[in-house]
Amino acid sequence: MNKPLVSVIVPIFNVEPWLDDCVESIVSQSYTELEIILVDDGSTDRSPLLCDAWAERDRRIQVFHKSNEGLGYARNSGLACSHGDYICFVDSDDLLLPTAVEQAVKATEKNGAELISFGCETISEKGRTLHFSGARKEESYHGEAVQNEFLPRLLRGENCCFSAWSLLYSADLFRRSQWRFVSEREIISEDHYSLLELLSEVHSVTLLPQTLYRYRQRANSLSRSHEAKRFERCCHCYREMLALCRRKAYPQTVLDTVGNPFINNCLGLMKQLCLTKQDEELRMIFRDACLQDALHHCDYRPMSTAKRLFCILLKHRCENLCLLMLKCQCWKERCHASSDS
Repeated sequence: MNKPLVSVIVPIFNVEPWLDDCVESIVSQSYTELEIILVDDGSTDRSPLLCDAWAERDRRIQVFHKSNEGLGYARNSGLACSHGDYICFVDSDDLLLPTAVEQAVKATEKNGAELISFGCETISEKGRTLHFSGARKEESYHGEAVQNEFLPRLLRGENCCFSAWSLLYSADLFRRSQWRFVSEREIISEDHYSLLELLSEVHSVTLLPQTLYRYRQRANSLSRSHEAKRFERCCHCYREMLALCRRKAYPQTVLDTVGNPFINNCLGLMKQLCLTKQDEELRMIFRDACLQDALHHCDYRPMSTAKRLFCILLKHRCENLCLLMLKCQCWKERCHASSDS
């Protein structure tokens, strides 16, 4: 019997230092029935040349060069030309572990799941392990449990990753729903919003305890770089996710956790502002009504003790204590970063 074809879609933009390692981790998979789609989203470095060189070396690789439209639309371009029975996304500075596709396909075939969620290892730019995230055991959700139990868990980040690259998808799910990513130029956390929309169409999910993906945390990556009006864009994303939950008539358990990813984004931005000593801008964020609303639409239980305490202090507007905690955390992270250099 023929093995299912898996389409691996890699959106690429100016990642020359990491691209070869990323593609090598895909072509070296123990599961070989792959369609590898490299989408060059208007790169201005040598990434396009590296993509073309890989296509010459491996017949499973297709390369598409396009004008720059952003990560979400690059993924959509890959989806439009994919032929696989299953789909997965790999960011072009990250890595798949050697048996990642094989283990994910086995799980979906065994459980009949439309989505497989697997664990990830976060690494530094130079490859040092920072932390792991994943389920403690294999678990499956079906029917109403997908929205009532799995989706809140995903929003909380409770032993699972809330990202497009942490999943293996059934291609039938995309065909049935006609679902596509929004652009991050429209909604800054495009995978959070898009996955929240997709989960209204999903009937079965399996979580795997295995770590199958290595996510590279880069200081200048899109998700971590500070830009003008970034906080306003995060607030817009949160409001749009709340509105989406109400349109989809998601259960209260989802509404009670939709603030979690927004708060995580805010905490990342706060650290950057703290590092650049922008205390007044931080105080404005502390007082913002959108953030205060999110603090009432989040679940504190899966948070670390330090993060839970920080959020409680934010909720009660203890600005000076929040600033002190941020500065201590930034000092700790600088020490770790210097040890990695």
